[in-house]
Amino acid sequence: MIRPLIFLGCVTAVISSAAFATTVGFNPSPSARSVVDSTLTNLATNSLVWAGTFASEAFTFNPSVSVAANVATITAAGTWTQFVDTEANASPLGLTVVSAGPKVSGQVIDKAVTAVSFNGKSVYLWIFNAPTVAGATQMGIFHAVAPVGVPWTFPTNNGGVGDVLTLSTGSQGANTPTLNPIGGAGVVTNGAGTVPNPGTIQLVAAVPEPSALALCGIVGAGFLSARRRQRK
Repeated sequence: MIRPLIFLGCVTAVISSAAFATTVGFNPSPSARSVVDSTLTNLATNSLVWAGTFASEAFTFNPSVSVAANVATITAAGTWTQFVDTEANASPLGLTVVSAGPKVSGQVIDKAVTAVSFNGKSVYLWIFNAPTVAGATQMGIFHAVAPVGVPWTFPTNNGGVGDVLTLSTGSQGANTPTLNPIGGAGVVTNGAGTVPNPGTIQLVAAVPEPSALALCGIVGAGFLSARRRQRK
């Protein structure tokens, strides 16, 4: 009599765990803002894009230190928690070129029970100008104070009932979100009211990592050496 009860309990636990789901996606429509670096150059589509939440916005971007150092400081000060994709997702979060500009696109899907901790929390975008934090020299953090109907908040993780949220970084339309850079990490502009100019999500630059500076020094030294040989 004991074994069947234990077996049924295990089955119930598996079904309960599998029933959870949360999906957050971004629509790369022509009216979505293009993502650019500090020189207004379009970001590469392999640039790193994170979605997650902060417990606090009590942090400030520091341009005098590297992106990696900023990430470490901001993660701790703001209590950052990244929303992790647990699925074999055909459209992962990233950038897609639409109307000649890279737009935030794709989805993060978490079917784990732990995704419940995101319920009702604010959604933040953290964008870098490279595929990795270590390789990035620019970054930006953005959040939207949206009108009714397009809130930037994580949906309830409840197994298929209202747990899919598609957000917009657009600058046009009745439900246009007011998109803000957080902690001085970025700049947001609105377009001129037409699809070809939807505005931008702009990153800010930080001091390169010491390794990158060392590489620049090596390249510079090689260039000067070559110039001296040519003069001789």
